[in-house]
Amino acid sequence: MPTTHAHVKKLVDRLVTLPSGQGGMFETVEDERKAVRTELGKALERYARSDADATTIVDRLMEGKFRPTPGEMKAVADALPAQRQAARLPEPCETCQRSDFVEVERNGVSAAGRCACARGQRLAAADKLRAEELERLHGERRL
Repeated sequence: MPTTHAHVKKLVDRLVTLPSGQGGMFETVEDERKAVRTELGKALERYARSDADATTIVDRLMEGKFRPTPGEMKAVADALPAQRQAARLPEPCETCQRSDFVEVERNGVSAAGRCACARGQRLAAADKLRAEELERLHGERRL
């Protein structure tokens, strides 16, 4: 589903809050913001394939120190397909095809764990990232 104008407008309003990395080229700040809103809105509608993509693009651009240019927006949008591909999980192997957890033995004790195949290792890495995020948020180890 393509981006909606109302959603793009809200997202561009977020981007306009970032300081400009360039000198004043306009008579007033309001003239500048109007021109920037127009250009960034056009670029976001052109480069985002959906409202979800538009939100992801703006979220990444908001991490910067300065208001992005349409070219920077395009670079972020161009990277989305590769990031989506990397996020896809490989197919499960025979060992883990029935469940994302398998029985593993550590120090003579059986427990549930991730498979040693590519899918299992990708899931284990995601588990580790989630645990680190929870630790940062709550100050404790959860996984």
